Amino acid sequence: HSDPEQSTCDASMLQQASLVKRVNPNTRVLLYRNAEAAQQWQASSRALLHNVSDASLLLRRPNGSIFCEPHNNNNYSDGCYYFWAFNSSRCREAVIEQVYMAGIETDVFDGYFLDDTPGLWCEHQDHSATLRMSAADVSAVVAGTGEMINALYPRLIARGKFAWQAFNNWPFQSRGGAPTAGSTLTKHTCAKTLRTFAAMGAADAPFLWFLTLDEHHKPSQLHQDLAGFLITRGDHAFIGTGWMDDAVPPFPSEYHAEYGSPLAPMAEGPAGVFQRAWSGSTVKLDCNMFIASGIKST
Repeated sequence: HSDPEQSTCDASMLQQASLVKRVNPNTRVLLYRNAEAAQQWQASSRALLHNVSDASLLLRRPNGSIFCEPHNNNNYSDGCYYFWAFNSSRCREAVIEQVYMAGIETDVFDGYFLDDTPGLWCEHQDHSATLRMSAADVSAVVAGTGEMINALYPRLIARGKFAWQAFNNWPFQSRGGAPTAGSTLTKHTCAKTLRTFAAMGAADAPFLWFLTLDEHHKPSQLHQDLAGFLITRGDHAFIGTGWMDDAVPPFPSEYHAEYGSPLAPMAEGPAGVFQRAWSGSTVKLDCNMFIASGIKST
C-alpha cells in the first residue's frame, strides 16, 4: 500500500498462510518479523509506534525526536524504519506482547521467522553515529535484543509455536536458537565448524546448514557441505541455499539418497578427520585435506 499506515501486510501474510494450510494442514508456515526494526507497514508494530509519548519504545535522536529512516526506496510515499529501544525492559515486554503474542491463538500459522536478530545494525550500520550513540549504548541495545529473543522463545513454545532466526552470533542459540553453518565451511574453518555444530546436534539445538554457492548460485562444495551436515546434525536440522536466495540452484540429486539412521555420534581421529556411522553409509570429512567420502549418489 502506498500509505504504510493503511498497509495490510500482517493480514496478507495470515491469508497466505491459511491458503497454504488449506492445501496441506501439516505444512509448517512461519510469519516474518524483523527483530530490530519497528516496521510501520505491519499492523503488529503500528499500535506501539503510535504511542509516541512512551520514550522507552523507540530509539531517539539527541534532541529527543524519534529516529526515522526514510523508506522511499521501497515505493512507500511516507514510510519509515523505526528501531526498537531494546535496552529498555519496557520495550522488550511491549514488543513481545504486541508484535509476537497478540493473535497467536490460531492454527493458521506455526510461528515466526525472525530477521535481523544480531541487533544494531544489520543493514543500517551508520545509524549509531547519526544518533550519537556510544559503544556502551550500542552494546546495551544489542544485549537487549538478545534478552528479548531469549524471553520470547519459551513463551512461543508454551503456546505450541516455533521460532526460527536467520542469523547466528548469539549466545541464546545454545538455549534453542537456530544457528547457521556452511557458508563459512572452508578448509580453514572446517574442524572448528564441525566440532561446534556436532555439540549443537548432540544437544538437539535446531540449525540450518547453508550450501556454499559459487557466483552462478551453484553448489561449489556439495559433498563437503553434505558430509558436514550428516556428521553433525541432530533430529531437527535443515540444509539448503541459505536464509534468502533469489537464484535457487537445481535440486541436487544427492539429496535423494537414503542414509538411514545414525548409529553413533560424530567421532574425530586423527585430529581434523571426522566421521559418523549411519545405517546406510559411513560419512567422513577430512578437514586437513578438505575431502568428503561416503556421500551417496542416486
